[in-house]
Amino acid sequence: MDISTLETFPAQAHQQDIRRILVADDDNDIADATADALRGLGYSVAIAREYGNLVEHACEFAADIAVIDAGFGGNNGAELIDALRERLPKIPCVLAIDHTDTEAVLHALRNGASEILYKPVEINILDAILNRCFDRLQLEAEKEAAERALRESDERFRVFFENTPVSMSIKDPQGRYLMVNKSHQEWLGHSAEELAGKSMGELIADKQRVDFLTDTEQKVVRTGEVCERETTITRHDGTQYDRIIVKFPIKQSDGAISAIGTVAIDNSERKRVERQLAASEAQLRLVIDSIPALIIYVDSEERYVLFNKTGAEWHATTPDSFIGRTLKEVQGDIYDDVREKIHETLKGNIVTFDTTIDYADGKTRDVHVTNVPDIGPDGQVRGFFGMALDVTKSRQAERQLKESEARFHAVVDNFPAGVYLKGIEGNYLIVNRTFREWLNVGSEADCLGKNIHDFFPSDKNVVSKAHDRKVIESRAAVIQDRELTYPDGVTRKTWIHRFPIFGPSGDCTAIGTVNMDVTDQHNLQSQLIQAQKMEAVGQLTGGIAHDFNNLLGVIIGNLDFLAEELSEHDNLSAFLEPAMKAALSGATLNRQLLAFSRKQSLSPKIIDLNDHVTSVLDMLHRALGETIDIEANLDPLISTTEVDPAQLESVLLNLAVNARDAMPNGGILRIETSKAHLNANYASTHAEVTPGDYLVLSVTDTGSGMTPDVLAHAFDPFYTTKGVGEGSGLGLSMVFGFTKQSGGHIEIESKIGTGTTVRVYLPEVDWKAMAIQSEKTDIPKAQGETILIVEDDHDIRTLTINMLSSLGYIVMDAEDGVSALETLKSAAQIDLLLTDVVMPGGISGPNLAKQAKEHRPDIKLMYISGYTANKLYQAGQRDSNVPLLLKPFRKQELAATLREVLSG
Repeated sequence: MDISTLETFPAQAHQQDIRRILVADDDNDIADATADALRGLGYSVAIAREYGNLVEHACEFAADIAVIDAGFGGNNGAELIDALRERLPKIPCVLAIDHTDTEAVLHALRNGASEILYKPVEINILDAILNRCFDRLQLEAEKEAAERALRESDERFRVFFENTPVSMSIKDPQGRYLMVNKSHQEWLGHSAEELAGKSMGELIADKQRVDFLTDTEQKVVRTGEVCERETTITRHDGTQYDRIIVKFPIKQSDGAISAIGTVAIDNSERKRVERQLAASEAQLRLVIDSIPALIIYVDSEERYVLFNKTGAEWHATTPDSFIGRTLKEVQGDIYDDVREKIHETLKGNIVTFDTTIDYADGKTRDVHVTNVPDIGPDGQVRGFFGMALDVTKSRQAERQLKESEARFHAVVDNFPAGVYLKGIEGNYLIVNRTFREWLNVGSEADCLGKNIHDFFPSDKNVVSKAHDRKVIESRAAVIQDRELTYPDGVTRKTWIHRFPIFGPSGDCTAIGTVNMDVTDQHNLQSQLIQAQKMEAVGQLTGGIAHDFNNLLGVIIGNLDFLAEELSEHDNLSAFLEPAMKAALSGATLNRQLLAFSRKQSLSPKIIDLNDHVTSVLDMLHRALGETIDIEANLDPLISTTEVDPAQLESVLLNLAVNARDAMPNGGILRIETSKAHLNANYASTHAEVTPGDYLVLSVTDTGSGMTPDVLAHAFDPFYTTKGVGEGSGLGLSMVFGFTKQSGGHIEIESKIGTGTTVRVYLPEVDWKAMAIQSEKTDIPKAQGETILIVEDDHDIRTLTINMLSSLGYIVMDAEDGVSALETLKSAAQIDLLLTDVVMPGGISGPNLAKQAKEHRPDIKLMYISGYTANKLYQAGQRDSNVPLLLKPFRKQELAATLREVLSG
């Protein structure tokens, strides 16, 4: 069997525009001729020459139409058609029959032949028959497609109608159910069969609801319009639902309404969401209204959409009064200040700023404003949210904090001690001005972040770091005394108090330090110790000098009597002179002891310091010799001072002699006078200094100078660097004692190889008080007066009696106060009571004087003592109005003082 196909288009064998014809004929010539003719007409042709494989070849070729010879293979053509239709039920079959075989034609038509083709075959007739077949195939295909589409549509509608979760139904114009879906059945609680042909009035007893539905349906029938209603429906099980019911007309092709469709959409979830949204919005509004800040939403046209309650209260109105109004309308002049920031926000940028606004409620608020743009899905700015937070209290707190910090820094900076704070790693966090000056830095920024290594040598840091560690580990304060040279070049003795600072967690986070300069206090303490030592030695030397005075008084007094009795040519007078000289030298030494102990008797006078120094220069020239040049530089503007002139000469002489000894090979001695004011600050660091104006006497040499150790002991009594027998060690001690006793101050500076300077500060007094006093040289005699001498020392009493008798006085004596009182009571005449101050027996000189005045109001009083007036005043042993004569005294001193008292 031969099968021919369109060999040139094998890939398009199944396309609709290629028509495939199967020619079944066992006459090869007729089959080939028919096939050639059909190919010429554009058909794809296959030839079946054997009956047995006809059906298989037709299926394999996918023939569209079969042209079959009625006598093919000796079989009946109708049988062949039946065989083809079993496999290809829709294939048109054209049966080729002889014109004479009418019975075959009828039989073929009865058995399904599509067309009859009479032999001999005319190709044009065959082509027309084939076209009719193809047209019928097209119509049948289209009809079948339409029916299939309709069936599919019906099926989709049925599936949709049945399975949609939306309740759907179809009723006739009278409101009787025609169709209901599952959702509607579940809603009503009835099956489709139960609902078919029934109206709502037959199903539910709720007349109001029935009337509502009936009226709605009749409106749809009457108007032909869709009707939509929202209602709450109670299901058969009692549950309620919010529903949107849409009823619509179903119209025929002529426009007549044949049915009513109903869609009931469950709106419960949307209503629930709406209620939740409304509740959420209400809650959000409550929250927004409760926030203590102004909160707004402004659209892109700068109109208020939201305004919270707090902001409205600031404006003294209600939130609704702002809605729809513009920013410029509400804010007025303030708008110009914030316009650029609003425009920046509407460009899509978050903007924050601080400002101060006067609000309508009468309050001025510092506000922190944040504007956040609202950007839509398309990227366009729809508006912005704005929040103005009242930060008045926080700003005030910040200002107060800054003020507090400023006060703290002011206090710390002005604290007269180094105050600083260090982190636990040793870096400086706070450094006050005092400590910055010690570190020789200008600002705090020059210190912050640095540590002790940046300012001190490494060997000096070990102690400080160890104490810092101790503070951290012990969690307790550590106190340290230290002497250190700071970067500003000053060596300070400091008292350092370190203490821990704890953080919120209780850990030590920093170390605070107060570093107090106690150099001056240390020096004052040294001065106090030195003064106490000098006072102790002074007490000793004063006591010795007192007793020594009594001895010298007896010696000198008796030598004076002896000198009066011996003539100048007597051989014994040669022995008298050296004895008197030695006694007077002892008296001089005793005066030095008293001067050192500040117990000598001074005779202060107001003097011109320059004149007095000038008068001493000649004596100094003679005393120092030719190898010492004296330079005097006396300030002509200085005034006067009140001192004992004789003692001042001794001071100058002592200082000059010390200077000469320091310049064994010669040198220059400079004597200068000047004025100085010692203020309270200076007095606070120098014991016994009273603030005020002073005259300064400076003595400077160019000698060898003193070492620091020697300088530290320069004023100590009996301290000397000279050899044995070359100095008493009392020279500078006497100068020191005289200066202090005169109410002054003394300083000494000295360096090895450059010399020594001693400055004596003497109180300045008014020159108008200066008076010139003349010395009296005559020894006044008695004028018949009677004197009672009271002295417990027998030798002094005897000597004094002799002196008084030689002066012509009537003398009575007593060895103590008790005996003197008896004499005072019994004697006829006593003009003057001459009594020692300190006496045994329980009655002192002042006590005796007081009782003498009670018995003899006109009696004159005079004291004698080996103690100084200051000592007696301090001990309360003497009335300052009673004249005092200090031991040892000579006859002429006694005579002059007695005459002055008796004549007064």
